[in-house]
Amino acid sequence: MPTVLQLRRGTTAEHSSFTGALGEVTVNTTKDTLVVHDGSTAGGFELALASGSNLSGASGLDTDDVSEGSSNLYYTDTRSRAAVSVTDSGGDGSLAYNSSTGVITYTGPSASEVRAHFSAGTGITISSGTIATTITQYADSDVESYLSGGTGVTFSSGVISIGQAVGTASNVQFNNVQVDGTLTSDDITSTNISASGNLTVTGNLTVSGTTTTVNSETLTIDDNIIVLNNNESGTPSQNAGIEVERGTSTNVALRWNETDDKWQVTEDGSTYYDIVTENDSGSTFLANVSEDTTPQLGGDLDVNGNGLVSTSNGNIAITPNGTGLVRLDGNVDIQSGEIVLKNSGSVSNIKFYCEVTNAHYTQLQSAAHSDYSGNVTLTLPAATDTLIGKATTDTLTNKTLTSPDINTPDIDGGTIDSTVIGGTTAAAGSFTTISASSTITAGGDVTVTGHVLPGADVTYDLGSSGAKWRDLYLSGSSIELGGASITASGSGLALDSLVLTNDMTVGNNTSITAAGSDQSGATALSKTFNVVTTATANQGVKLPTASAGVTYTVKNDTSVNIKIYPNTSGTINGGSANAAIDCPAGSTTRLIGASSTDWDTLVDIVVYDSSGTRLN
Repeated sequence: MPTVLQLRRGTTAEHSSFTGALGEVTVNTTKDTLVVHDGSTAGGFELALASGSNLSGASGLDTDDVSEGSSNLYYTDTRSRAAVSVTDSGGDGSLAYNSSTGVITYTGPSASEVRAHFSAGTGITISSGTIATTITQYADSDVESYLSGGTGVTFSSGVISIGQAVGTASNVQFNNVQVDGTLTSDDITSTNISASGNLTVTGNLTVSGTTTTVNSETLTIDDNIIVLNNNESGTPSQNAGIEVERGTSTNVALRWNETDDKWQVTEDGSTYYDIVTENDSGSTFLANVSEDTTPQLGGDLDVNGNGLVSTSNGNIAITPNGTGLVRLDGNVDIQSGEIVLKNSGSVSNIKFYCEVTNAHYTQLQSAAHSDYSGNVTLTLPAATDTLIGKATTDTLTNKTLTSPDINTPDIDGGTIDSTVIGGTTAAAGSFTTISASSTITAGGDVTVTGHVLPGADVTYDLGSSGAKWRDLYLSGSSIELGGASITASGSGLALDSLVLTNDMTVGNNTSITAAGSDQSGATALSKTFNVVTTATANQGVKLPTASAGVTYTVKNDTSVNIKIYPNTSGTINGGSANAAIDCPAGSTTRLIGASSTDWDTLVDIVVYDSSGTRLN
């Protein structure tokens, strides 16, 4: 590998403050030159480039000090004159060049050469440079006799006049001017201007009249703002807007109402509606959907990926009119909460149809009201399984029955309390003690020679809602019920108190007349089932004070819409105090007391499958 010699280097600025060693050579990176140092001079001594471009002065030198080369020769007059030549290509005159003196000489054309370019026409002769004519010469008066003025033009003594100055700086006035070509002007004043072709104004167009009419089919304006009422300089008082001509139909308009300080539109030319902004409310056009008490959809509602969410813990009520249904076609996904299914007059149920033409279904339904002693919870298995029917015959394998209630069992073998149970034949036995954690069923009378006591205080029942005692014979005079007493008194019973905590059907009123236009004038309801048979539109009925769990029914048997009001200071569906709800003609509204002040409406939900078959 060859050896590389690398010298110390720096810029011109760095060399100016650098003193190299004696005989040291460095590189100036700014000028790409070598610098020789003597050990004492700052900056050193810069060597000349071959081109000499870095030489700062060459005074005292001339061309005599430089030898002439073979191609880049010195300048001399002889060499310069010999390099020039002139060619005379013919024609009039002559052109010559003297290479000894460097003089170029041009001689102009002769008289004969010039005359040769002229020829005479009819009535004209040329001879020896003289032009003669045989045409009769007319005096000024002869010519003027053939000229006269026309409309708006006068001619006198050879002068043609039009009654006004028409110089380039003059203001010219005409009655009517017709231009078939192009008229270009920077200042035209006229009472009327008509152009049958295109009119192009390259400057500003100012119209000072009171009316500007544009009859073109298309109007294009580059400006992005159109100013109306431009001549208004003081307090505004005039409306401004745009009106659409609709021929035989009524015109429509968009205007700014200066009195109301609002934008308005009209659809009939006379009635104007405010255009609502985000700061407006209560106008004919709705600022919020909640202002429309009877909204309607003109087509399908597209939620666009959003949801229907209530505020202030309010309910989302979907109430079909009359026999209408709430139909969910497709999968239903409930993310959280619970499903509450209520009914009117019959137990609630859900039908699960089979997969073939919905030919069969399994119905899951609630027990009857009389079978309940309270609300119950049915917990499904946590693993895939099949439920066992009460009336079906099934085989249970490896099942543990905790506190079972078994009616007429057939136990083949085994023992109970060390007493042998027969196989295929009954076996008799006696038991000193029978202890059961569930139900003991006896096929005959049970005689008790001691007291019948529950195993714990206030824990067990005597009978149930579905298994009641027929008659109860007591020789005592009182029954203790949770601290209260029922005492025999003569031929009747004496009660400490009577409190009803569940629904109580007081009765029905099947002929009610609605009244009033507000809560104070509405007909008060005194029965739990009410039929309104007489009413005019928006008359009302009033509910009693709410009580949790109590239900009321209002059936509208009229052909008009009526109002249902809560009692004084009460609410319906958590709404405003004393606010009514609508009960449409021919519909029935059921309400349940949610608290001591609020009623809630009950909604019957009907479920259909994708083929339209009702599932409940």
